[in-house]
Amino acid sequence: MPTFYEYMLDRYLGKDNRYGDLAGDMEFDKDFPKDSNDRKTIKEYLEKCGACENCMITFKSAWTNYRRALRKNNKTEVSE
Repeated sequence: MPTFYEYMLDRYLGKDNRYGDLAGDMEFDKDFPKDSNDRKTIKEYLEKCGACENCMITFKSAWTNYRRALRKNNKTEVSE
């Protein structure tokens, strides 16, 4: 099962949209919780870093897309 970090970089890195922006920020951030598949952990990390409202909205949407992709590929469920 890919981590959220792996999913975002694989699917969105280099795209000219809000998801691509988030993926680029994640790749650039050496302290991003790359190995976590816990939504709460990642959300709290973004909040601790002072992520803007648009970033948090994008994260919420990207997390939904991630969970949907995992379910579609019959992967293990991750936290909501």
